[in-house]
Amino acid sequence: DAVDDRLRACGHAVIIDLHSYPQTPSRFEDPAAARPPLCIGTDPVHTPDWLIAATRGAFASLGEIEENTPYAGCYLPLRHYGHDRRV
Repeated sequence: DAVDDRLRACGHAVIIDLHSYPQTPSRFEDPAAARPPLCIGTDPVHTPDWLIAATRGAFASLGEIEENTPYAGCYLPLRHYGHDRRV
C-alpha cells in the first residue's frame, strides 16, 4: 500500500533493500558466500545503476559493500515485480 501511495503521489517509489544477517551463516546459507558489512539487495529490472551508486555512497562509512551476497534479490511488492520500472 505504501508503494502504491508513492506512485499516486510522485509517480515513482524507491525501496532501498539492505539485507541484515547474523555474524555466522544460518543453516540455509552458503557458508562460502561473502559476508560484507553491507549487502545491497538489487534486481536487474528494478534497480538502476544510479540508485546503487547513491546507496553505496550513503553507506560508504561501513566499509565493504556488496550486492546480492550472501542473500540475493530485493523486496518488491509482487503486483509490481518484473514489469513496473517506476518501483
